[in-house]
Amino acid sequence: MKQPVRVALYIRSHTNSQPLVDVQIEQLRNACLRENKTVAEIYVDHGFSGRNLDRPSLQRLLTDAATGRFDEVRVIGLHKLSRRMLDLLRLTKTLDSSNVSIVTENFDSRAALILQQTMASLKTLMQETTDGHDALC
Repeated sequence: MKQPVRVALYIRSHTNSQPLVDVQIEQLRNACLRENKTVAEIYVDHGFSGRNLDRPSLQRLLTDAATGRFDEVRVIGLHKLSRRMLDLLRLTKTLDSSNVSIVTENFDSRAALILQQTMASLKTLMQETTDGHDALC
């Protein structure tokens, strides 16, 4: 029997509002239930900006990803991981190297879709560098 996909839920709130966090957790958890996926861990960063990656739960998530604790990171939107394109590329590359995918819930906005397409294009460009190392990461 195939093992269910193990999911890490990541929630970032720039405020310390627990109700906002609870809503995100419920939405992400329900999505996992609909898809028969198992929530392996919930990572929450309260009161942190998305402008840098220096967040305790995000760093713990990256450490756990490297140890194979989960197969997927699920977020409400990419902006919860980072508001900076370069940081999103670095996170994607780091998680990819651990065979962990990123799944977002809200692709309602065109901006999120454009961002995802841009990230994919830049990732391809980075992989095609002639000297074999990534200039951006």
